[in-house]
Amino acid sequence: ATEPGRRRSQYFEMFINRGIYNDGWWAASRTGIPWESGGEAINPDAATWELYNLDEDWSQANDLAASNSEKLEEMKLLFLLESTKNKNLPIGGGLWSTKSKHLRQ
Repeated sequence: ATEPGRRRSQYFEMFINRGIYNDGWWAASRTGIPWESGGEAINPDAATWELYNLDEDWSQANDLAASNSEKLEEMKLLFLLESTKNKNLPIGGGLWSTKSKHLRQ
């Protein structure tokens, strides 16, 4: 229990909602709930990102995105790198079967 964890980074993406953890920092964006979107396409590039330093604010009460934009951009880039490495692009590509079929071609 006293050994440090081995995982330094972890990302997720589900229904265009996404996040990345790295060395105590957490960045995430939420675009909404797909089944409440009315069927219109959700643009992942238009999502607002949040940023938290979990070592200092584990409750995620203080969003640092506006005051630490450089760190936020670093985390967003890391998210894209992890998504690319794990073949998770395009973001949200599987939400609509007709679009996802086209994207895989």
